[in-house]
Amino acid sequence: MSRLSGKKAGLKIFLIVALITFVLCAMVTIAGVTAYYALVYDKGNTSVHQAEDEGIEPQETPQAEMESIQPSEAKKDDSKTVAIFGTDKAGSLTDVILVAHFKSETNEVNILSIPRDTKVEWTKEQTSILPKAHQWVRVSKINEMTSWGSIDDIRPLTIATLEKLLGVKIDHYVVVNLDAFRQIVDAIGGVEVDVKQRMKKDDYSQGLHIDLYPGVQVLDGEKAEQFVRFRSYPTGDLGRIEAQQQFLEAFAKKVLSPDIITKIPKIVPILFTSIKTDVGLTEIPTYYPYLKEFSMDKLHFSVLPGEAHEENNLSYFFPDLDAVCTLVQELFF
Repeated sequence: MSRLSGKKAGLKIFLIVALITFVLCAMVTIAGVTAYYALVYDKGNTSVHQAEDEGIEPQETPQAEMESIQPSEAKKDDSKTVAIFGTDKAGSLTDVILVAHFKSETNEVNILSIPRDTKVEWTKEQTSILPKAHQWVRVSKINEMTSWGSIDDIRPLTIATLEKLLGVKIDHYVVVNLDAFRQIVDAIGGVEVDVKQRMKKDDYSQGLHIDLYPGVQVLDGEKAEQFVRFRSYPTGDLGRIEAQQQFLEAFAKKVLSPDIITKIPKIVPILFTSIKTDVGLTEIPTYYPYLKEFSMDKLHFSVLPGEAHEENNLSYFFPDLDAVCTLVQELFF
């Protein structure tokens, strides 16, 4: 396991918020891609010339293709469950795992965070996918599954395990290249956050230098990374989770504001060069009617119930299966 040891600490917290960043930017993309196409390609719309003045190069798009990406009417049930993963810099460990469920009936988004240390048992089918040198694996942390195998095998490995754990069908997945985190924060003009305590940390082994003072301030990409990577709270991991949610709420407020449309040309390229997904572009406009009615009070976050403790000198998170069942019924059905 020495091959994993060097990846453990560096970007753990950074990954979590970067992943959440994508969740929200994806919502922006739903509206933004559609609106952007309408602004740039709609004949007779003076915004075409405005786009050219801003250095945006309109391109000819076949009418059939344009029709395929227009907003569709909301269907009776467009509910979907999507697994969202954030990888480490090497792109092998899924150090952030979120399962997001969109309820079209109530227009709510429930996001369940899966602790990366969740203990999982491998099936014979899963170990058979691995290189022969790794087929002895029987137990691991859930974030290690694609490290033993490949990120290309994420559906039969990690996603299949999530489906079994939660008892739900996962319709789609998104794997995020989290190096884009700072770029996205900068692209939207920074995020206003109330830093509630002095944050000072230097860890040269991680290249980590955090230096933030208390108070309301706009964090650019670099400072936002510092904020979400800080972990020295009196309440330990709970404090870190609260800070991540605080950043998320501030970020959501920013990306859901009306003026975000002007940022779309900068945001979209980052998203589409930083993700691996099986979600088709033509599916995105399906959810445009819902996004128009979306508000922050319809975005909910939960953590998989359970507790962490050591087993065989390794730290694992053990889900409380009864509590998991109850929570899943509440969030996904």
